[in-house]
Amino acid sequence: MPRIESVDHLTEYRRKLRASRDPNQPTVLVCSGPGCLPLGSEEVARAFQEAMAEKELSAKVILKTTGCHGLCAKGVKVLLRPQEIAYQKVT
Repeated sequence: MPRIESVDHLTEYRRKLRASRDPNQPTVLVCSGPGCLPLGSEEVARAFQEAMAEKELSAKVILKTTGCHGLCAKGVKVLLRPQEIAYQKVT
């Protein structure tokens, strides 16, 4: 990642990142923030990874672990894109 020197530089970098992302790319986002880690977010991500490999979806669906999604009391949280479907208390 390049060094961000100004707000304008940050805005331009963000624009480039968004332009490079396919908004319709199926993506599973698993919260791995400090509230979800002790609730088993690593195991949830691993289960998604194994299921995707079993169904031969690893090349079609992106799996990402992320920072906090908010509402930590509802963790582990999983977000599916592009549908913007959120699941709470995933185990």
